[in-house]
Amino acid sequence: MAETLPSEQRQPDPIANTQAAYDAIAPRYAATWFDDTAMEPTLDDFLRRLPERGAVLDAGCGPGRDVRAMLSRGVEAVGIDISEGMLHEAKARVRGATFRKMNLTGLLYPPGGFAGVWACASLQHLPQPKAEHALSEFARVLMPGGVLFVTVELGDGEQTDDYGRYRRLYSPAEFHKMVTGAGLVVMQEKRSSRDKSTLPNPRPKTWLEIVAKKSVLRDASCYDDSTCSCLLCPDNRFTLNREIGLLSSTSVIWGDDDLYLAPDLAPLTDGHLLLVATTHRSCFGACSRRVLDRLVEEQDNVRKLIRLAYGKETVFLEHGPAKPREAGSCIDHSHLHCIPGTIHVRDAVERLVGPGQPCTLHELERMYTTGQSYLYVEDTDRIGHAYPLQVAPTQYLRQVVASLLGGVAWMWQSSSKMAVTRECFKRTVAELLPIADSLYWSR
Repeated sequence: MAETLPSEQRQPDPIANTQAAYDAIAPRYAATWFDDTAMEPTLDDFLRRLPERGAVLDAGCGPGRDVRAMLSRGVEAVGIDISEGMLHEAKARVRGATFRKMNLTGLLYPPGGFAGVWACASLQHLPQPKAEHALSEFARVLMPGGVLFVTVELGDGEQTDDYGRYRRLYSPAEFHKMVTGAGLVVMQEKRSSRDKSTLPNPRPKTWLEIVAKKSVLRDASCYDDSTCSCLLCPDNRFTLNREIGLLSSTSVIWGDDDLYLAPDLAPLTDGHLLLVATTHRSCFGACSRRVLDRLVEEQDNVRKLIRLAYGKETVFLEHGPAKPREAGSCIDHSHLHCIPGTIHVRDAVERLVGPGQPCTLHELERMYTTGQSYLYVEDTDRIGHAYPLQVAPTQYLRQVVASLLGGVAWMWQSSSKMAVTRECFKRTVAELLPIADSLYWSR
């Protein structure tokens, strides 16, 4: 067994200390900075550079000042921070906005979902290796042509202020190299100086401000071929949300390079989610074994989420086309419907197509590779069943669920534009995001 060091000999954790410091000073910090407008011209310049579509991630949002400014300009934005105190201030001061507890080094979003990342005076609180990791995360979640704005304090070495906040200072050359090392192209560098501070005895600070851009060349690995344009692929997956007035990438519950979880665009009930592969494949049977392993893992996390939010178990459903538009598929991109409730979808499906066979998610691969389309149904007993078939009514599983729920509208193309469906979408986001953050933060 390793020897435990006495507390005075242990190495301090700069991130934990900084988090605790911001929790303690959050009210004072918010009172000092929330109404400060000095950054607004810089923010406006950043927003003008963004691609026309897309949302902004405020990475290290503090009390929500810049999220408020972006929303007031009609820009969709989400703020993330690790300080509970800061998030409390932000939620109290910017009502109705989305704020999440999230690490800069582990963004819970799929690749390419944001038009911009705004990181104002946040990276300096990370040791250099973690700051480099965070820059790579920023680049990962930016869409092609997306823009990063980042500021760090100029200087040399590491410091800790009177509140216990850690700071890593950089030379311009050093930080420029870190930004380009993350795969971004620097468009602008400038310096600014300010004396204002949360500390009782402020000192002059000189800041390096960098604007950088992600290459407009999209990653072909996200597609089966370079012309793919399905509605769940990176270039298109949040376009419909924006067109009908819903949150786009900021509605993602969680995600990574393999999968992401988001509300169905036209939820049939509160908590109706889609677990979607980030890479374009026609169904989960067409996905790699690694993605299927991740899918099983995330199923368990979805079950926990739904149980905590609604006190219900989860039904999982998939149309599995081996060829385009077979098995009632409407969008030929692997996505698993996750629906809270005790509805018996299997019984209803079997009345149309006959008995199925018990089947794990991994066994869908065998069906797909033999050219067999399928329906996959996993009721709350957690026993999956596959139903081999080529022909089924379009959106058949949505039709079945809608009928079992009392005849709600099932066709997503029209129901997504209905006020009742939009409200269901909004409730789902508001209910699940805080629980999702708690689940992931406790891992």
